[in-house]
Amino acid sequence: MLSPILMHRNYILLLSFFLMTSGVLTAQKKYTAKDSVTFFARLDTVEELIEKRQFDAALTSSNELLQFSENNKFYRGQAWALIKTNDILIEKEVDSNSVTGVKKIIEIGLQLNDKLITGIGYLQTAQFKIYNNKSGEAELNFEKALKLLPQNNEDTSLAWNDRGYNAGLT
Repeated sequence: MLSPILMHRNYILLLSFFLMTSGVLTAQKKYTAKDSVTFFARLDTVEELIEKRQFDAALTSSNELLQFSENNKFYRGQAWALIKTNDILIEKEVDSNSVTGVKKIIEIGLQLNDKLITGIGYLQTAQFKIYNNKSGEAELNFEKALKLLPQNNEDTSLAWNDRGYNAGLT
């Protein structure tokens, strides 16, 4: 029979081993490069569905991509799935109070140091502020978006266009 001190030491070693190995397992990425390629190909399909104005199918696919990304801790995927979901809701002219995720998009963009994702997050925030008749808050978000979005980009053009629209509201 082991002495209480040795039993305690073995318990601590076993607990330490468990904590170290479980941390390693959870720290590993759960998605692969193949998953990323598949994800972005499906995201392109969502964009095609939006262009065809098949919003329900696009929203279903976007939600599936969001679920996949959340389950696999694929943060860039989460941001892009949320961006596409908001694009769909904007196109459908859904009440902006039901739209969520712009804060999460900005948060992920900042964590990844991805100016495009962060800029789009601010752009969509500005768009939702316009829909809620908050043109002053929209303007602040347009300024943030335009500082981050690259020049000669579709999102940058949209930001300038919507900013002009917003200016006409005041």
